[in-house]
Amino acid sequence: MSRRSYLPVGVKALQRWHRITSLMAGSSVVMLLGLYTGTVYTQQQWNEHYTLWRELERHEKQYELSQESIANALRETASRSNMVPLGPERLLRIPMAPTTPAIQPTPLPTPGSPFFPVGY
Repeated sequence: MSRRSYLPVGVKALQRWHRITSLMAGSSVVMLLGLYTGTVYTQQQWNEHYTLWRELERHEKQYELSQESIANALRETASRSNMVPLGPERLLRIPMAPTTPAIQPTPLPTPGSPFFPVGY
């Protein structure tokens, strides 16, 4: 007979309880590690995207600033050179060219006739 059969009922219950709680503790550790890993990964991804977003905002501001400085430089150049402002009365009107008939494509050579490339 096995030694296990001689154990009292209370000891068997305690062994069963120990196995159940060990499994519960192990699965809790695995779940917490998964949750922690997911949290860290999510924070890392969020931080990367946030940094990229801030960088894009900074580039947009720099772009707008450079566009404004170019526009101001053009305005200053125009005012210094006494250029006349553009208005509807100063636009040139160019008449439309008359329409030409569509060019007809040249017919392809028939399969029986010899083909000689141009330039030979």
